[in-house]
Amino acid sequence: MAESELTADVAQAWSLLQAFFHSAQQPGGVEELADGLNKALVDEVPELGALRNDLDASTRTLLVDFFAAAGNGPATPIEISGAVLDLARTLAIRTPDVGVLLRAYRVGQRLAWREFTVILNQEIADPELRLAAMAFLFERLSVELERVVDASVAVFTSERDQWLGGALARRAEVIQALLSGEHTDPDEATRILGHRLHPGQLAILLWQDDSGDGADALQRLESVARAMATTLQAPAPLTLPEGARALSAWINVKQDPDPEALRELTSGAGRGVHVALGAVASGAAGFRSSHRQAVLARRVAQASDVAAIVTDYRSVAAISPFLDDPEALTELVATELAGLVSRDENGERLRETTLAYLRAGGSARDAALALGVHKNTVLYRMRGIEEALGHPLTERRLSLEVALELVDRLGPRVLP
Repeated sequence: MAESELTADVAQAWSLLQAFFHSAQQPGGVEELADGLNKALVDEVPELGALRNDLDASTRTLLVDFFAAAGNGPATPIEISGAVLDLARTLAIRTPDVGVLLRAYRVGQRLAWREFTVILNQEIADPELRLAAMAFLFERLSVELERVVDASVAVFTSERDQWLGGALARRAEVIQALLSGEHTDPDEATRILGHRLHPGQLAILLWQDDSGDGADALQRLESVARAMATTLQAPAPLTLPEGARALSAWINVKQDPDPEALRELTSGAGRGVHVALGAVASGAAGFRSSHRQAVLARRVAQASDVAAIVTDYRSVAAISPFLDDPEALTELVATELAGLVSRDENGERLRETTLAYLRAGGSARDAALALGVHKNTVLYRMRGIEEALGHPLTERRLSLEVALELVDRLGPRVLP
């Protein structure tokens, strides 16, 4: 329908929504809406849970594009950007079933319409105008999503055809068999993968978040993985794309690397590139266990307010199980931190000092060096810290350190 053919009530209702469409395009305007939609979407389509990075980028971009087009006029079509189609590419790599993609958009449309209904009720008071806007918006949403689905299915099919016809599909099949613990002949796996299973296995997960340029993200991540292998004086890594913005890699090394040595390398790869490391272990079992640990490290990083550039499993092993039990997490933080839960600057300073002191093994001198303050400053703060806790630091030390690590890694949102 051309804009000139709109009925008077639809045109009037749409003009009332213009302010909302423009405000929704402001920085941070779609994040909360997209996050709520994706959480509900993953609940109904669990297969999307492992693709949250691509899903977030796709949903945010789609909302931004829709609001931008709607803000320009009720008949303006949306642009289908690369970030939206990347989700289809990622699904093609992870599953042969296009039904997952179709179900995702079908459920997504229902969830989005539920949210838009709330918005219409808030923005348009007149019942007749609101009903006219609902009918027109539902039609627009259906037509635009149909275009997106058609384009996504075409990309999915093309990507899947490439996988089925190449060596990459065979490599992915062997890797998935190793990760699932299926019996696999190590010599045959080595031949297909070009990667030895007997030496130490260091699993690495690399991903590009939305803050960086998504174009050529996989090539960028491949370059980082190769550079890491070179830095560790190891053979070229075994890599497997997990989507348009994520990559799994395995490197043959004998011992765990220093994360700091990889942090500088990763930070030079460009904005938004992150790495999660497993612990080195040998053989097919090590191939699997190191990858599982890297997945847990990535979960911690992505649950943080600001994801670390490099997250080493060994540094988050004690807190990663709490991601599956938010209630236990909150209770531990509230119980163990007691008077240190304040969100103000003083509370943050005392928590930082306590954690530095515990990490330093109870050495005020080493804690002071880590904090960049005088030793007497640490000793002075310790008196206030123990008073706020209600007990000496030597009591329940392990639980206290875990609670402090949770706040340090996940941010102040976990404070009661």
